Amino acid sequence: MQKVYGAKAPQFVGYAFVGMGGRSKISSSAGTTATIDSALNIIEPAILRWLYARRANNQAFDIDYGQGLLRMYEEWDALVRQINKGAANESNQNLFKRATRTSTEEIVYTHKAVSFPLLTSVIDVTQANEEQVLRIISQTLPEMEDLESLRSELEPRFTCALNWVNNYLPDDERTHINSTFDSESFDQFSELDQAGVRMLAERLDTSWNLTELSELMYSIPKVVRGLAIDTPPNDELKQAQRSFFIALYTLICGKDTGPRIPTLLLSIGLERAKLLLTPSTVAEKR
Repeated sequence: MQKVYGAKAPQFVGYAFVGMGGRSKISSSAGTTATIDSALNIIEPAILRWLYARRANNQAFDIDYGQGLLRMYEEWDALVRQINKGAANESNQNLFKRATRTSTEEIVYTHKAVSFPLLTSVIDVTQANEEQVLRIISQTLPEMEDLESLRSELEPRFTCALNWVNNYLPDDERTHINSTFDSESFDQFSELDQAGVRMLAERLDTSWNLTELSELMYSIPKVVRGLAIDTPPNDELKQAQRSFFIALYTLICGKDTGPRIPTLLLSIGLERAKLLLTPSTVAEKR
C-alpha cells in the first residue's frame, strides 16, 4: 500500500499457505511446488478460482495433484449441474459467480463437460491418442458428431486431462494392457465366470458401443445363471457381477480393478479385446 498508494493499509489481511497435495509419487521433473502456472496446467481456471473462493483467505489448504484431483472435478461438475437446474443454494450460487466471473469478464470453464475421470482413463489406456480418445468420448455426447468441433468444446478440460496423465499420473497407477490371452488365470476362474467371458467375447461385435457394452456387463452374470436380464440385483448377484468384473480386469490388464470396463474395451479396440477375451483352442482343452 505504501509503495503503490503512498498510504498505510487500513487493516492487515493475512493469507495462509497453499500447498501441493497428492504428490508423494510425483517425479521431481513434474515439480513439487504448487504454483498458479502448474495448477492451471491441470485445473480449469474457473475451478481453480472456486478452490480459493470457498475458503477464507487465512485458511491453509492443499491443491491435490494426485487422485484427489479427479474427485475435485466431480464436485465441480455436481455444482454446475445444480446451478443449471436452479437447485443450488444461495451460498453455492455466489461461489459459482465468483469462480466464473470477474467484474469485467467471464472466466473460462468447460461447458460441455465430460467426466474428468472418464477422460483421463481413456487418455491413459489409449496412450494419449487424441483421435481415439475423441471417438470414444463422442459416444457420451451423441449430439457432437464432428470430432474437431468436439475437441474445441471440451477445452480447457481436454488439455488439462492430457497434462495430468502425461505429467502427474504415476507409472504404477497407469493401466498396462496384456499382450496375450492369460490362459493360466482363465483356468482359475469359476465355470460361470469362464462362461461369462466367452459370452462377452462372442457379443462384442454386435455391442461395440458404450451404451450396449455397459448393459452387457451387468446382464451377462444374470444370463449365465439362467436369470432374466431385468432381475433386480441382490447381494448374491452383486457378488457374482463383481467376480465377473475381476475376471475381465485380470484378462485385460492383470489387475482386479481399473477403468470402467466398457471404456477400457473401447480404448484398446475391438480386435485386441477379442484377443484378450477369447480362450485359445489349446486353453479350452486343458
